[in-house]
Amino acid sequence: MFYASSPPCGTLVIVAHDHVVNLLRLRWLKFREQESVPGICRQVQAQVEQHWQDSQRKAAENWLMHEILSYQRKWAAFFVRASQKMEPMTEAEIEDAAAKHCPVPYELELKVEDPLLLRRWEMWHRVKFQRPVRPSADNLKDGGQDIVDEPTVIVTTWGDAIERNI
Repeated sequence: MFYASSPPCGTLVIVAHDHVVNLLRLRWLKFREQESVPGICRQVQAQVEQHWQDSQRKAAENWLMHEILSYQRKWAAFFVRASQKMEPMTEAEIEDAAAKHCPVPYELELKVEDPLLLRRWEMWHRVKFQRPVRPSADNLKDGGQDIVDEPTVIVTTWGDAIERNI
């Protein structure tokens, strides 16, 4: 979840995303033994909210910083929601979450109608939230390589994504 892949959107949204991810990663490295992932996300959200409150006085002077801080608040809210999905859920909650799934985080309030761009958001979600594959002990002894059940997404430098099993 704290993977630093940038979402397929505009510069201000990406800058805000990257800043929030960096805050999350730093807090996780420092407190991973003491705090849960949802707790870390809530702490970062509180930190971003405090920064937002402090900057309101200066908003008229620096509109660009105001926009970035606005998106940081939205990303922090997204990560809090996403981290709660990682906690154990009932079957009904899983079905409800799947029905509500949207490739573009609704917290960002972005309207995306282009099918190619929606596909890129789907790819971003797969990369962002894919779970690491742990090799089995038997396979390590043999020097083999585990097969991944789900396709692995490889993002190229030009922004396209290639799906393949490794």
